[in-house]
Amino acid sequence: MLFRSATGVPSSAYASVSAFANTNGGCIVFGARDVDGRFEVVGVADADAIQNDFVSTCRSSGKFSTPIDVRTAWLEIDGKIVLAFAVPSAGRHDRPVRVREDRSWHTYVRVAGGDYRCSPREEARFIRDADATPFDSVVEAGTNVSMLDDQSLRWLQWAVTRRRTALDDADGPPIGWLERFGLARDGQLTRAAILLCGTPATRLRSEEHTSELQSR
Repeated sequence: MLFRSATGVPSSAYASVSAFANTNGGCIVFGARDVDGRFEVVGVADADAIQNDFVSTCRSSGKFSTPIDVRTAWLEIDGKIVLAFAVPSAGRHDRPVRVREDRSWHTYVRVAGGDYRCSPREEARFIRDADATPFDSVVEAGTNVSMLDDQSLRWLQWAVTRRRTALDDADGPPIGWLERFGLARDGQLTRAAILLCGTPATRLRSEEHTSELQSR
């Protein structure tokens, strides 16, 4: 993400920090801009002050819901200083990473080349995924192997054995194979198993159950 930022840190940069932390990480650059698809170096006026301001704000509990440890690189190009900050991806238990803007807390995600504010439903998904048990590992009560699509299950078994060793072959009862890979427990299916190879009716049942829980 490029910011001209010749004299200070633009406020929109912190939305990008939230977005990168909530997705796959990324890099923020001060002192450069995009001109018709070409990078143009403009430099920063006071690199040390901008760096200190940005790094300390990223670690501030008054600005972010969790401290963000960004890594800094100074680049000198044509006699001008460009600052690059690597923003790490936040851990599952630290998401959503919220940023304080105008006395309110907001969450952003990175989609393609832009930063987008999360809806309440998207924020709820982050909170759900931060639970001690990941969403896809939860067992759906009342399910069993008969609720899986045979063709989809065979494809999944083929894909796994192709990538792993002969010890992971699909011989034996399907439920035993699923339990070996954490896709079932005590004869019942996890949400991951249902999403991967459940019948359409089973997937619909799981989605309706999840929506009901989220609405409570």
